[in-house]
Amino acid sequence: DKRRLLEELFSPAAILTVNTLWLPDGSTETKVVISRRDARRIPISIKTIKDLAKSLMNISLRVEFEGPPAYKTVRG
Repeated sequence: DKRRLLEELFSPAAILTVNTLWLPDGSTETKVVISRRDARRIPISIKTIKDLAKSLMNISLRVEFEGPPAYKTVRG
């Protein structure tokens, strides 16, 4: 199952959603949305994950981050 393998690639970061995007040229991309708070927890680079997804599942990934940053700067 595609989602399960993607969860393994991004682990321990949690995937919020996985969607298929149909592009005007007829190709598709798989969009993965990760919580911005989990971005630091991804153990390998996004490029490496995209390369693995392409070679293992023949899918093109688009990775987006959602939500507030992992930390806030407090000014006082």
